[in-house]
Amino acid sequence: MNHIWEGTVQSKRKELGLEPKTFLPGHFRRIWPSDEPAYRAHLLRLDPEGRNMRFAGAISDEALIAYGRRIADADRVLHGFFERGELRGTAELVPANDAEKTAEAALSVERGYRRRGVGLELMRRTIRAARLRGLRRLQVRCLPTNRAMQNLARRFTDELSFEGGDVLALIAPPPATGATFADEAVESLRGLALSWCE
Repeated sequence: MNHIWEGTVQSKRKELGLEPKTFLPGHFRRIWPSDEPAYRAHLLRLDPEGRNMRFAGAISDEALIAYGRRIADADRVLHGFFERGELRGTAELVPANDAEKTAEAALSVERGYRRRGVGLELMRRTIRAARLRGLRRLQVRCLPTNRAMQNLARRFTDELSFEGGDVLALIAPPPATGATFADEAVESLRGLALSWCE
């Protein structure tokens, strides 16, 4: 019976495009306020290129530590890639709470983990989180030199434009379905179990 259930879950994950596209020895899960030390350590490990890509410019350690405290903000949804207990990549969804149901998405991936499928899987989970919250517009903003982020955004939308010196990608998440909610429930339980083991 367990084999049937596991097979159904795996089939549903493939249907939703949530199978990790990486061979790295780690796992993806939600990031909770209790993960603040791991989140802070991840931000501080970002090299100058990673900091520039994530925050559109140079940023000090002190500013990163302060930013890490925002993990507890109730409206933020974070997902991460963990390897051997260390957080190596994150995706953040921040709803704008406007009438158009807009949110902003931002990713940070450490050197050595880029271009290996981590960002793609994190973006997929962020889009699923947007769908579950009924968000209609997902904005991804990056520097014109951040080709990796632009290429990632193009996997989900053709709407890329220049705005205020940045490249702005607009993603329209499809409405959530019953399968979306079921997959989220399974992932939440799995993520809690993984967080307890770390």
